Amino acid sequence: MAENTLRDSLLQGLQGQLPDVVDAVLGLLERLEKGESAKPVEEEFRDEVHRFGARALELALGHQEDSDVRQAVRLQGHLGRDGQPCQGTLASKGRHGTSILTVMGPIHPWQWTAVCRTCGRHLGALHELMQVVNGMSAAAASVVGLEAVKQAYAPSQRSLKAALGLEVDDNRVAHLVDELGPTATAVMTEIPRPSHRNMPPRGSTVYVLTDGGRIRTREKGCPWREPCLGLVTWQRPDGTWVKYGVSHPTDKAKVLGVLDKWMLRLSPREEDGWKTHWDVVIIADGAEWIWNWAGQYWWATKALDYYHLKETVWKAAKALYGEGTAKAAQWVRRIMDRLWCGWVPSTVEMLHKMKPRGWDREAKWQAVDSLATYLENHADLMRYGENRNAGRRIGSGAIESLCKQVFSMRMKGPGMFWGEEGALNLMALRTLYVTGRWESLWEQPLRKRAG
Repeated sequence: MAENTLRDSLLQGLQGQLPDVVDAVLGLLERLEKGESAKPVEEEFRDEVHRFGARALELALGHQEDSDVRQAVRLQGHLGRDGQPCQGTLASKGRHGTSILTVMGPIHPWQWTAVCRTCGRHLGALHELMQVVNGMSAAAASVVGLEAVKQAYAPSQRSLKAALGLEVDDNRVAHLVDELGPTATAVMTEIPRPSHRNMPPRGSTVYVLTDGGRIRTREKGCPWREPCLGLVTWQRPDGTWVKYGVSHPTDKAKVLGVLDKWMLRLSPREEDGWKTHWDVVIIADGAEWIWNWAGQYWWATKALDYYHLKETVWKAAKALYGEGTAKAAQWVRRIMDRLWCGWVPSTVEMLHKMKPRGWDREAKWQAVDSLATYLENHADLMRYGENRNAGRRIGSGAIESLCKQVFSMRMKGPGMFWGEEGALNLMALRTLYVTGRWESLWEQPLRKRAG
């Protein structure tokens, strides 16, 4: 339809509703002047404006020529039944009514429908153009999805009603998470191309971190599982931090597999004379599985989390001198000062020479011996002074914080139990949200699950 013709059709269709909007504005002022509570009055006005906007969008979509819509869908392509892009030819199935929930409320336009001769998928043109997921437009799905990753489904239902006036029951919120989950997983595991704008600038320090957490599951005999989370992060010249997170509720190998792809992308190459273009730093606590994985990357700097080390030293100090004593604090400062300077072998020797006294000397000696063994096993990871002089971080606080935000704050509430698929979907969405990559879900038109 020509632009002028569409404009005239919209004006004609909306003229009947304009007086209602004007009356709503005047009524808002009048009711406020009479001393009525402002909140419900403003919410009623918001709902009136949303109804007007929804009607305008419905009219605009309904007046689109079928030929224009068909051409747009054919040019964009569509997702096949397997979730992969398909450019198959479309056989028309006529126009049918549909319902789409938008951020302004539900609309009920007519749309051209078709079936793909290649993949056999039935699709609606407006659903494709507006990236409809679970009956919601892309904008509505984004808003509802955001609420779902922030809080439990029932409270998110109430928040959507209070903030936007949207009526979305908690079951529909849960189904939307299941619909968006596979797309979020695909986005989360993507690695930017070498020339992509989101790759770290050459010469920058890139931190690679990983850790685990705990969530409750519905599995009998194994109520607790250890989810895993990985993080690749670096600082832009403007001071902001870029974060790429990846998570899985049960399988560490899948998280480490994505980190392996990152390490391959950041690794030195023969054609460059084995010169590294980035200062890659792996920081983690004392978990053996992490350092077993990190050992293959000889060219990366590896550091034991300084604060985890300090906690381990404090554990021995409490056994020797008691919790909260001045002697314990003094002993910790002495040990940490030596480790900061890199004097690990002499510190281990000093610990072996200690002769604890008292009735509990056996327990004290075990604590000292455990600390000495810990230091010996991680001696190559404690170059703290050297790393700080090079401007590197020495703590894994970024991954600790991310684990709390992804697992603890959203998935460990009272009465929360998770199946693997539900945990995987929500965890992927939550990871994108807390790392600031939520909009990546909607960057490409085909980034939606085939219905």
